[in-house]
Amino acid sequence: MTDAPETPETAPIPALSPGFDRARRLSRALVIALTVCLALGVIGLIAFTVYMLSPDLQEMIARHTTHRLPGKGKYVFALAAAVPYGLALIYARKLFSRFAAGEVFTAETIGILRTAAMWLTISGFLPFQPLTLIAGVATYVAAYVMVEACRLADDSASIV
Repeated sequence: MTDAPETPETAPIPALSPGFDRARRLSRALVIALTVCLALGVIGLIAFTVYMLSPDLQEMIARHTTHRLPGKGKYVFALAAAVPYGLALIYARKLFSRFAAGEVFTAETIGILRTAAMWLTISGFLPFQPLTLIAGVATYVAAYVMVEACRLADDSASIV
């Protein structure tokens, strides 16, 4: 009887150390926090859109505040900036969901990390935020280091 070759979908997930349970719990907490951030972001964008589409609401708010309220240009900019931020949050949430499930150093998790890093990097430009940009680039480099670590582990396993 011949065994079918292993694919990433059928390969067994390696046993993780008992110490990984803490990382698993933290990953679950991060999934919850990222979900809340996404929900609040969507609610904020909806509220901002309602405000921008309602001259009556704008007038009412203007009567009760001394602050200058954003115009249509800032609205368009906020929508454009929300896209990479939202996608970075979505992919980060997906990544930590995988970590919570015990999936570490798989092609899928590394791919998700790369995608999250790409969107985080892009969000560092809208508006320009050097720390976000640096964090995005650093995370992208870390994903490549993970790929190399997986390759080295595979090479070592084939020698033994």
